[in-house]
Amino acid sequence: MDPLKTLFNLSGGYADTQILMAISQLDIANHIALGNSKSYLELAKELSVNEEVLLYLLKNATGLEIFHELEESEGVFRHTPLSIALRDQEYRDFIMMKASIYSLRSWESLFSTLKSGNSDNKTLGFNSIWDFLNNNKEENEIFNRSMTTLTRRLGPTIVEKSNFMNFETVTDIGGGHGFLLQEVLRKNPHLKYGINFDIKNSGDGNTNEVTSTNVDKRYKTMVGNAITDEIPETDCYILKHVLHMFKDDVVIKILKKIGEKLKSNGSIFVYELYDEELKNQKSAMSHFYLHLMLVTGGVERSNKRWREVVQKAGLQIKEIEHIPNSVEMPVLAIIGCGPSGLVSCKSALESRLIPKVFERIVISVIPMIGQQRCVVNNKLIDLQKQLSSDNTPFIIISRNYADCVLAEKIHVVQHPITEIQGKTVWFANGESREIDHIVFANVYTYELPYLCEEVLRGLEYNPNDKLMPIVLHKSTIHPTLPNIGFVSWFSSAMFPIIELQVSWLALVFSEDLAPLTKEQIAEDKT
Repeated sequence: MDPLKTLFNLSGGYADTQILMAISQLDIANHIALGNSKSYLELAKELSVNEEVLLYLLKNATGLEIFHELEESEGVFRHTPLSIALRDQEYRDFIMMKASIYSLRSWESLFSTLKSGNSDNKTLGFNSIWDFLNNNKEENEIFNRSMTTLTRRLGPTIVEKSNFMNFETVTDIGGGHGFLLQEVLRKNPHLKYGINFDIKNSGDGNTNEVTSTNVDKRYKTMVGNAITDEIPETDCYILKHVLHMFKDDVVIKILKKIGEKLKSNGSIFVYELYDEELKNQKSAMSHFYLHLMLVTGGVERSNKRWREVVQKAGLQIKEIEHIPNSVEMPVLAIIGCGPSGLVSCKSALESRLIPKVFERIVISVIPMIGQQRCVVNNKLIDLQKQLSSDNTPFIIISRNYADCVLAEKIHVVQHPITEIQGKTVWFANGESREIDHIVFANVYTYELPYLCEEVLRGLEYNPNDKLMPIVLHKSTIHPTLPNIGFVSWFSSAMFPIIELQVSWLALVFSEDLAPLTKEQIAEDKT
């Protein structure tokens, strides 16, 4: 292959973009009927353009597999699959968006961006893409129609992968024409309302999808900028293809603002393209990532980078899921990045997110983090359907737990303990804490694997005795080791007894109550 010829052809890529732009703007595809052909002379007359220039425009287009020139006739063209696609407005919108003035002029600043790492739109005549769109209604409409087309393709899959059952209200930040929010409301009739929060000319809901005749009554709009304006307060927030338009510091600022509004049982759903980190291959997505840096100054992020950004915003990702889709775009969903990853079971119970029928008897659930809680709740719902009304399960939750976590009286560390040295406890993530007392949970087993042999001997522990492996005072404390306590199920009144055990040990370990002496234990004076 001749390097000169190859490089010569590669250097003309900008011309292909403008050829596609002209074909889309003139809507040439709809001037040739399906199954028919037409000469460039007829087309030039219909389109009121120069005949010779149009002929070579179409000849170049055939090299892009758009239109086909008949072998037996000079300058007569018929359709190809790609030219047929261009009869559809949504495909033309995508081309006109990518070939728009702000896109093309942003590529002029490539060298400047390469040197500084920042988008250099100011030297091109506009402060940012958003300023440009706000001042150019037609370009803004093309942009939003393109985003709506992408959402129409991805929306159903996105909504299917997202669980909104635990929420009553939702805000779509940067929701454009509102198609995704409409889909969320349609699939979730329990939602009270949804707010499309977007800048002027985007959040007016003025599209074929959202009109006065078919708009959901729960659909609301609010004009605003997520960076500079107050964000509405709802249970859940959606950001689809928004955060990739900004650098990390702006993304952190936006997420912090949302985090301040986020309720303890709220969640944020972020849907973005992600960096596939491909090597040594031509990639349309890699090209788009560079285009994004030039146009908006933003960036596509890997899973690792998303976790770092979200953590800096004081939030924690509960789940990242890569979403297969018909568009074959690398889309990921960052599910429910709430404050410190905590979802309050207490709030869920008080707001009746856990069905009222569960308020009777039987099951105890320790407050859990994020998606685990949803899984357990779903299993309980399935269980409830199989039981008679006399055996309906009941959720028992510490009323103070969530409040203590939010007040940082309880610190949640989601990593196992790896080492204990005196009062210093080391966790698997490298952190260490000074701990006065440790509570181990071994559910309904008799084993005590976390205690060394010396301590087990001091406890006179007998693992073979399934009735009473350890002799304890009031089934709670050991007569000779006062700094160890046990909470266990040893009578039919399970929960009241456990509550008494926990209260007793908490008072003793916090030094609000003096521990019993050996003499008091011997005399059973409690």
